[in-house]
Amino acid sequence: MDVVQKLIRILQDDFKVGTEMRSGKPIIYIDPNKFDLWKLGKDASRKDLDAAASQLAKQFDDQYPGISQKFSAPELLALTKNSLELGPFADKREQFENPICVVNQPKGNEWKADKIYETFQLSTQFNPEHLKPLPGLNSVWAQMIGEHEGEHCNQEKILNNDPEIDVKMLDGEIRSDRAAIETLRAEGHQDVVTAWEALRAISAANGDAEHATSIFFDEPEFNGATKEHLDAAKTFLNEMNMGVATNLGIPIWDAMSLRFDDPQKYANAAEDALKKGEIPALRDISETDAKKLVAQKMGISEDSITEKPAKEISAAYQALKAEGALQDRGPQNPHTNKYIQSYIDGTRFLFVKDTTPTKPESSTPVQSDPEISEQELAEQTAKELEKDADYEAGTVMDEIVKESLGLNDDQLLELVTQDPDKYYDLIEEGLKKGTVPLQTTKRFSQDEIDELISKKLEIPLEEVSKQPSFISETVTQELENEGALTIKRDNPYLKEKIQNIVQQYRQDKIDEDSKPTLDNETPPTTPASGKYSYLMSTPQNDGKGIPQIDLRSEDKAQMKIGCLSACEYFATKADPVLAAQAVKPLQSAEINDPTLKQKVASNATSYLSTANSLA
Repeated sequence: MDVVQKLIRILQDDFKVGTEMRSGKPIIYIDPNKFDLWKLGKDASRKDLDAAASQLAKQFDDQYPGISQKFSAPELLALTKNSLELGPFADKREQFENPICVVNQPKGNEWKADKIYETFQLSTQFNPEHLKPLPGLNSVWAQMIGEHEGEHCNQEKILNNDPEIDVKMLDGEIRSDRAAIETLRAEGHQDVVTAWEALRAISAANGDAEHATSIFFDEPEFNGATKEHLDAAKTFLNEMNMGVATNLGIPIWDAMSLRFDDPQKYANAAEDALKKGEIPALRDISETDAKKLVAQKMGISEDSITEKPAKEISAAYQALKAEGALQDRGPQNPHTNKYIQSYIDGTRFLFVKDTTPTKPESSTPVQSDPEISEQELAEQTAKELEKDADYEAGTVMDEIVKESLGLNDDQLLELVTQDPDKYYDLIEEGLKKGTVPLQTTKRFSQDEIDELISKKLEIPLEEVSKQPSFISETVTQELENEGALTIKRDNPYLKEKIQNIVQQYRQDKIDEDSKPTLDNETPPTTPASGKYSYLMSTPQNDGKGIPQIDLRSEDKAQMKIGCLSACEYFATKADPVLAAQAVKPLQSAEINDPTLKQKVASNATSYLSTANSLA
């Protein structure tokens, strides 16, 4: 490269050069670095869409005067949002006589060689000290990204409602990457090609199946992505994790952690698992399939399997398990191992050779909790018993009455409804006679239940959690039916709790009986006064001794108060003197205060619906 070429390379925009090398369509660029974010936020908060869209409109018109008129304000705002959030993209627009391509440029330094790990979030997911510096000049990376987006401009637009949208998007990414690396290879930048391939492989494992292009970098011919390719891109990580777990003899969740903690050790295990045929790994078949096999083994239908004793079901299940009939290697996909190998190669390229985690600084060992003292245990038990007494008092009261009279549940309900006094009398008598033991129920903890299941099924305790639901549910129900999951224990707080409930009932009844009624009520000697005195300017009944409104009634029909506002009505409720009196409907009352008349007239229509709703 001579001096002139170097100068041109320094002055040119390498991203745009790459884009225009590939795109067969006119291009309109969006520069996310030119947005005035403060003004954009201010315009958006005021819901001034035109003002918010005007910034991108200006960028467009600076390139092609007047072209922004072809875009609506919502379209411009959507493009603005995507520009600031999505990174480089190409958006083919076909609403013009000749289709154009809207291309978003890189934001800031996100796509510079020393920042790409951050852009891909690898420096936060992995130990950044384990990552090697990426090769290549910034200009080379910029041109490669530009070519990738430029190639998108040549592809058919994918509609959001396309049933094959995911496969087509993967296909487009593959074609764009293959176009971009073609130039890199021609210009001797194989190191950047390999780095890009590695980034794609690691990112695919991290969940970016849409850009899982790495296995196609060295394919001589590409005939299009298929659903099989996409399925492999989505599932290869799980297959790799299971293979590593099998190879190292560790739980799968430890294998998942190892991938981030020690990438090279993980890659070594994955490579060894591939060689030994441990990928795809053996895994348990689905519960549905397991249930079918157990039913066949027992010579019964699936529907009747839970009618059999849990011990028999478990024995058939354990026999099948010993035969290896309850495991398989899952669905076979010819592309899975290619993705795994690509991941291994990517790890070798991007990470340093030794990724052994650094040992954390020694810290004070965690002190185990001291054993609970007898006093603390007694206090804890007392709290449990008090809580149980609150919860089960009603049940014990019902049992006392049912035992006293020999009632069933329906008869008990009828007694409580028709003669509650007798119900509570019987409870008091039962407490004195000790008709029913004053006990509450304690349910065993899950650990205790697991021990019972282990004994009943005659399996090791650690195997209990691994039982399929059709076995665990059956054995749990059997234990429940046997009453083995609970115990009764004397509760010293129960008697006092029941006595308090009975006493409260007696007191409530006394209070209810002592309430004044319409027949025995003595009118107050002090007339109502205050803000609502005007309501008392009319007679309180209709001439027959029947109040027009009973403000104490629970019957909503009694509360229809004509045009009296809801606010005024509830104010009368707050005045005990006024509330004790009946009020004639306001529209027929004599009101001498002109201001009040005007108020009632203006409120009549608006409050009418409120008043009617109370009826």
